[in-house]
Amino acid sequence: MANIFPKWFLRLVGISLGCFFIVGAVFGPVEFLPNGNYPASPGLPGQHSNHFTPADFSSPKTLNSDDALLGIINLQPWERANAVSLSKSAGLLAVGSSIGVHLFALPGREEVRFIETGEWARSVALTADGKRVAAGIYDHTVKLWNTSDGSLIRTFLGHTDRVTNITFNADDSMLASAADDGTIRIWRTNDGSLVRVFDHDTEGVRCVAFSPDMAVIAAGMRDGTIRLWRV
Repeated sequence: MANIFPKWFLRLVGISLGCFFIVGAVFGPVEFLPNGNYPASPGLPGQHSNHFTPADFSSPKTLNSDDALLGIINLQPWERANAVSLSKSAGLLAVGSSIGVHLFALPGREEVRFIETGEWARSVALTADGKRVAAGIYDHTVKLWNTSDGSLIRTFLGHTDRVTNITFNADDSMLASAADDGTIRIWRTNDGSLVRVFDHDTEGVRCVAFSPDMAVIAAGMRDGTIRLWRV
């Protein structure tokens, strides 16, 4: 009797069945725990075989967002939260928004101060003691204020495009700013003097960070590269 299936189809079925038996022999049957959520794995040949149990998934634990939620802070309906910063010891939260910088006391989340910037505060950073707050503004400036009364300490000038990110070093003696002009600038916070400029021919700098020992600075570029320099 003539074959009713073409040879290529029969060959494909044979290969598929062969793969099925090989996989079954190597990995064994797939089992599920009673809760039906986590597949058990007998392991590869020559390896110790352990079936997963629910206890294996207790750490790290994925929580529903509501399970870990401490609270919600609402800005004005027309505002957009661009950046946040937490002080290490003062219990302050700074929020850079589309109209200024909000300061909230934690854990109660009461707003203790609002600093109007007139431009988007694209990035924000608090000193460790919470006494000063800095913001990178879309008008190409970086500003530093006292958190106690919102008074302006100084304005850092030099960038020629929007400031995208700012950060203090470990002892808050220096402030680094990154901008779409392709530069990273490092400033002394006590007198506002410019310490160093890292100028890179790129579309812009998106983020910047100091190493804990304050000896290295890293930056992420819009061109997809990450660069590190000695301070």
